[in-house]
Amino acid sequence: MIKNRNKGSLTVEASIVLVIFIFGFISVLSLCKFAMTQIIIQHSINQVAREMSQYSYITNKLGFNRDVTEKNQVINNTDELISEAVKFITVIQDEEKNVSQIDLSYEDEKLDSFDNAIGVFEKYEDAAKTIKKSYENIDASALSMIGQAEEYFKDPNAVLRGFLLVAKNEIADYAISKFIASPMSKLMVEKYIETESLSADKRLKKLGVINGVDGLNFDLSTLFCDGKTINITVIYSMKLDIPLFPKKDFVYKLNASTLGWQSNLGENELIVNDNKDSGKSFINIWDYGGERTTNEFINIIKNERSLATVRIPVGLDFYDNNKSIYTYVHSMNTEMKSYCENGELKLNTIKNKAKHYCNKALEDIKKIDSVVMTDGIKYPSSSKNIKCKVIIVIQKSALVKSEDIQKIVEQIKKELKADSLDIEFYYSDGIVEVNN
Repeated sequence: MIKNRNKGSLTVEASIVLVIFIFGFISVLSLCKFAMTQIIIQHSINQVAREMSQYSYITNKLGFNRDVTEKNQVINNTDELISEAVKFITVIQDEEKNVSQIDLSYEDEKLDSFDNAIGVFEKYEDAAKTIKKSYENIDASALSMIGQAEEYFKDPNAVLRGFLLVAKNEIADYAISKFIASPMSKLMVEKYIETESLSADKRLKKLGVINGVDGLNFDLSTLFCDGKTINITVIYSMKLDIPLFPKKDFVYKLNASTLGWQSNLGENELIVNDNKDSGKSFINIWDYGGERTTNEFINIIKNERSLATVRIPVGLDFYDNNKSIYTYVHSMNTEMKSYCENGELKLNTIKNKAKHYCNKALEDIKKIDSVVMTDGIKYPSSSKNIKCKVIIVIQKSALVKSEDIQKIVEQIKKELKADSLDIEFYYSDGIVEVNN
């Protein structure tokens, strides 16, 4: 190289090629991240659509429509929620017109006399009153809608069950699409995106989704707009952030669509025993979900152990006055993704949830002055030798080792500093016979 007077020529060429290679490699990695994000979100909305479809299947499997009183109550609750939402939009539109008609021009105003100044002041004072009134109207309508929806949206099963029924009553497609499908989808999709170490929001931001979970727009989604179809549509943006390249945002639109199971099921269909000659029908109370499942297990435990149920305070399930034992019952569907992933139980999640239940029970007992039983008998709360018991019902199929359960119980007692706390894990498959 020295003899040919080409000193460093190969080094320069290698440096140029290396830089090009590095930028090319970074570009490929960015494209891979875009593709991976698309796969994650697509999988998540597929699972949401599937879960919604399963809810509709469960609704019919459990013969929900047979209970006319409950059916009418759910329809009324859902109708009220939609009505509040539609009223809210109507109020916004009306107040927008009122505010837009306000004349705030000042070019022609003259302040050459006291009377003119007073007139101008009154004009703007009236405008301020109009704007203030519009704000109050919108705020009142919003609070009314939020109050109606706050409890309703806590249980996805209840929401979907309600809309399965009202879909047959020709509830407006617009209302369902705008006020139910969008928040419902965002509510359910997070659990399919999050990992044990990252929340859904942090994971999406790390992947480059603008605004994380808040950047997922489900406004085009619809639930049972034609009485049978579940359509989940999400729109989101991602940043192209490569050095020396112009920064650009890319918009993606993904869709998952499926049929609600209710379109092909009879209203009174139940889980039928394999032995058709027995004439017996069964339901799985795990399929109810939420508080209803827990209440069913409370009745089962009550009958099995001849326990006395409590009317007041709400939340306390059983009370033994002779032994001063306060008993609380909770349920964990360990087949749900929040407790189980890839066939393996999340023991830490189960432990944290159980600890939450136990801590709440201990705190509630401190506030109890008296206990009123279901039969009307009232007992004053004892301050001596009080015992707290928490029964946690889990799936019978959950493969939890006895030593793991014992470890969870010991950890909870140690962390809560409650040696006298009694924690029982009650196993049940949830299958009960229905009396025809």
